[in-house]
Amino acid sequence: MRPYPSWELENGLFGKPVVGVDEVGRGAVAGPLLVCAVRFHSSPEVKWRDSKQMSPLQRKSVFANIVESSCFGIGLAAPWDIDRFGISFCLKQAAEEALAEIPLDDAIVVFDGKRPLTTEVPDYQCVVKGDVLLPSVAAASVVAKVIRDELMVCLDSLLPGYEFSAHKGYGTKTHLEAIRCFGITAQHRRSFLRRVLEQALF
Repeated sequence: MRPYPSWELENGLFGKPVVGVDEVGRGAVAGPLLVCAVRFHSSPEVKWRDSKQMSPLQRKSVFANIVESSCFGIGLAAPWDIDRFGISFCLKQAAEEALAEIPLDDAIVVFDGKRPLTTEVPDYQCVVKGDVLLPSVAAASVVAKVIRDELMVCLDSLLPGYEFSAHKGYGTKTHLEAIRCFGITAQHRRSFLRRVLEQALF
């Protein structure tokens, strides 16, 4: 298991408050895209990792600790907006929506990965594997994942048969078979499904 993300590394790299930003749901074929921005009030003991390295139970166990020690913002893009405007535009809009809820004047915004989701911020930097190395970015990944997963559980109760609570909208075999049986809903990204269904089913 990798070590926990490090405040020492985060503080040493930037020397100023950090707003960590990460997204979840980029590659899903159903459900929203969600971007989260997190700014900590202090430096609590880090008991979280990149959300992909944690089980659902582990993510939920640290969620309260993260949100109690920080201010955070959430931005969402609906499936129909992704179809209409494209994933890149929606990532930018969702990131700006999330960041609008966070004070940025004395902070640096740190995006996970090689490219910023938006450049419409006073100061930013991109860090490859930021969600593994930096507590603020890892926390954003956890908060984003927990909230989006809960939204997909709610969709499961509204649209039974698709098993959204199990696959969270990603293009699993079970999900694609459900689409084949029950059809495409308003929660599906038609622009994504066209390619996936052609490859997987036809």
